[in-house]
Amino acid sequence: MAIRHTALILLATASLLALAGCGGDDDSNLVVLDIDNLPQIMNPAFIYTAWVRADGSVSKLDSFNTLPDGTLRLSRFALVQTLDTGDDVFITIEPNPDPDPDIPTDTVVLTGTIQGDTAVLLFPELQGFANVSGFATVSGAGNRQLLTEFFNLPDVSDNNFIYQGWLNAGGNLIPLQTFNFNQAPVSDTVGFDLTTAQYFLSVEPLPDPDPGIPFSIRPLFTNGNLQELRRIPLVASSIVPDQPTFNYPSAVATIR
Repeated sequence: MAIRHTALILLATASLLALAGCGGDDDSNLVVLDIDNLPQIMNPAFIYTAWVRADGSVSKLDSFNTLPDGTLRLSRFALVQTLDTGDDVFITIEPNPDPDPDIPTDTVVLTGTIQGDTAVLLFPELQGFANVSGFATVSGAGNRQLLTEFFNLPDVSDNNFIYQGWLNAGGNLIPLQTFNFNQAPVSDTVGFDLTTAQYFLSVEPLPDPDPGIPFSIRPLFTNGNLQELRRIPLVASSIVPDQPTFNYPSAVATIR
């Protein structure tokens, strides 16, 4: 028989931790969220929210923002129901203030199913990136035209996400156009020599809280600068957590 857990999670800010401390210190009734590489939302009109899906119903845990380095360690949120193996923990992006605070949006950034005392939370379409590939070609006068081709990109629209290309030119991140997974080769024109830049592909939430900042879901990238009149292969990020090229957010929910 699976062990039922009554979860008490407290918000990972000093002020709310102090308030939640009034509820007791029974560590046997804690769910601890350890979040990594989930970018801090800069736009105050949006916020992350953690939820649980148990026994067919969804309950809000609490809302939060990550630290500037994209982490949130030993976070705890107040929970009003029990958790069991097979229940889900997931994180969405919500408007702030939220007109429907008890209903999650479809913009799910991380999700995982509890197995025993742990749930590993990953991007819902992560496995779909296992076989992605692509090419980037620079051409035109002054090397200012970029053609990018993609293969086996999964459809991320069901989770309210869209693809976007980016250039890293000496540390300056330059957004390119957004596109759907089944779009023909994408053509961009910029105002500088593209051989001075590197390229990467991101997956952006819709609506995008911070449209000038790339999200941390980055399935493809160039290994070095773009090159003139060469069809450069794009490198696929690892979909295995803790690998050097794992360019995705993740979290672990631990029930104690």
